Amino acid sequence: ILGYLAYRYVLVPVRIAFGPVLVALVIVYLLNPVVSRLQARRIPRVWGTLITYVVFLTVVGVALRFLIPLVADQVSSFVSSVPDLLGRAQQSLTDLARRLGIDVRSSDILASLSPGGEAGSFISRIFSFTAGFLHAVVVFVLGAVLGFYLLVDLPKVQRGAFALMPVR
Repeated sequence: ILGYLAYRYVLVPVRIAFGPVLVALVIVYLLNPVVSRLQARRIPRVWGTLITYVVFLTVVGVALRFLIPLVADQVSSFVSSVPDLLGRAQQSLTDLARRLGIDVRSSDILASLSPGGEAGSFISRIFSFTAGFLHAVVVFVLGAVLGFYLLVDLPKVQRGAFALMPVR
């Protein structure tokens, strides 16, 4: 009962923060050694964090620079070929039905392409995928910002955490 109450009244209200905090912790875990080495070379922690972030985001940006146009071209070519694919599929289905002696009406095929049909559910799944993708982008951006602040203040956070523990 206590576990359920803790889940219901403590974890559920703050579950939206878990994603960005998790991303921030991964960023801090990965980039803290680099920032600590820069700090050991007498570069202030803020500047070391900023330099590390700039290098990291530059590498990610260059990778995305080459990946996004490639994916965009593939998606646009797929979207432009969908009407032709649907027409050929309808024609092939009609030819197959004639060979098998089955009476298939083209209106039945077109009904499946309406928003209430199977193709409509496929399109709604595409939109839900897009919404999920945008949610993931927001989580990563918030995580990166939170990670920056945690990375800058990590020594203060560590001192504060150790001060809460008794010396023994």
